[in-house]
Amino acid sequence: MRFHSEFCALRFPAHCLDQPIEGADPARLQIAEREADSIGRGSLLQRVYRALRMLLLTGASSGNAVAQMLTMHRRTLNRHLEQHGASFQEVLDQVRFEVARQLLQETHLAIDDIAEALGYASVTPFMRSFQRWSGTTPGRWRRAVDGSETIASRA
Repeated sequence: MRFHSEFCALRFPAHCLDQPIEGADPARLQIAEREADSIGRGSLLQRVYRALRMLLLTGASSGNAVAQMLTMHRRTLNRHLEQHGASFQEVLDQVRFEVARQLLQETHLAIDDIAEALGYASVTPFMRSFQRWSGTTPGRWRRAVDGSETIASRA
């Protein structure tokens, strides 16, 4: 078991799904399925956020990869995001900023490694983006969170 992991899962053989469950109630199953469906769908923005967080782990955070994960065409994704008053780049930046703050606060990863994990070609574009998002550098932000420095953040 790994704590603070992005994914949690149990694996078992597929034939276990064919086993009857003692005391199962079909009516309660239908209620649970309806609730799970309504929770699982979420808003488009929530689904894009979740998809981007998962895709960042694999290094594929393109609009095409997100659209494919959400089983829609890239233009359809862009159109839906536009209807929500957002662009793909804005959502990607929000997710990157959120993940960057988490990694800076909760890990001791080097800033270079964080930039790479977020899909940046090098540390310089990441530092420029982080400065634009927060008004400060990643290193200064990390020190402020650790309590060794204070900053005024726009975040």
